[in-house]
Amino acid sequence: MFKSVPCNGTVFLNVTFTLLIDYFRHTSYCIILSMTFRQEITCSGLQSVKEIVNSTQRSEKFINCLLKKNEDGLYRQAGTDEQCKKGDSLIIYSVDPSSTSELQACNSLFNDHYYGKKEVAQEQKLWPDEDLFIKNFIPNSNSSLLEICCGNGRITPYLCKDGNSVVGLDFSKDSITLAKENTSDKLEFVYGDAFELPFDTEEFDVSVCFENSLGIFFEDEEKIIEELITVTSKKVLLGLRNVDDSDEFLHYYVSPDGYIEFATVFTEKRLESILEKISDNLKARIDSVDYYPGLPRPWGGTQFYAVLNLNA
Repeated sequence: MFKSVPCNGTVFLNVTFTLLIDYFRHTSYCIILSMTFRQEITCSGLQSVKEIVNSTQRSEKFINCLLKKNEDGLYRQAGTDEQCKKGDSLIIYSVDPSSTSELQACNSLFNDHYYGKKEVAQEQKLWPDEDLFIKNFIPNSNSSLLEICCGNGRITPYLCKDGNSVVGLDFSKDSITLAKENTSDKLEFVYGDAFELPFDTEEFDVSVCFENSLGIFFEDEEKIIEELITVTSKKVLLGLRNVDDSDEFLHYYVSPDGYIEFATVFTEKRLESILEKISDNLKARIDSVDYYPGLPRPWGGTQFYAVLNLNA
């Protein structure tokens, strides 16, 4: 279910990646009417996964994978040596890893499903590493906190412990609408851009960014950290993901519902290099880095949390 591919960070023009096919593929058992980075099709005859991928991929250099629905109604990534039979429900991805706009479009589909739908959100709980980190590192007494990229507010209410006042921010209007169903006198959700935070200087004691959300932007991560530092007086807490100790790869997770989430992965070294872009002495303000390798997530990798002490 997991794959890593090189990512050079090049930004392509934001265009619609749709290629209309005006002819019938007589040699294929799967009828393809259009080609985009995500296609949903029904197989009309016996054919190998390799053949289908080869006939639908937009480029061999792209991230090309085929998801097949199983008897339980869940999607999984099919191997190239597998066969697809008539009636199989398939989702095919052919994604340009060098196109930031295309990667973000895939993530928007993922986020709309997992963070914008109430029936899905109701099943979401804290992961064990999140629970431990909140217990150990989130202040306990009347502090003001900001969580950016909060989604539907899955984590945000847990930050309101012992009198803390918390603001959750996200760029998805659907997610914020859903999150606002759980507001209280100590918990507020706002729509906003992490690159231009709508808050005053040092308005919050602590700011947090969980779930490797820093990795879904693919570029200019230092700008987001700069924004967090500006609106925070004490500490910035970053939840990040490391895969195979590599910071040179783009990682993706295939969900059981047939969506793919892309993110760049982090190491301490990569985080330090981002901080150095902001300020020469900012790296020295890393108070601690805590790893949780024994608490895996479905999409793999090791979770780690970096605490940036602004008063150091």
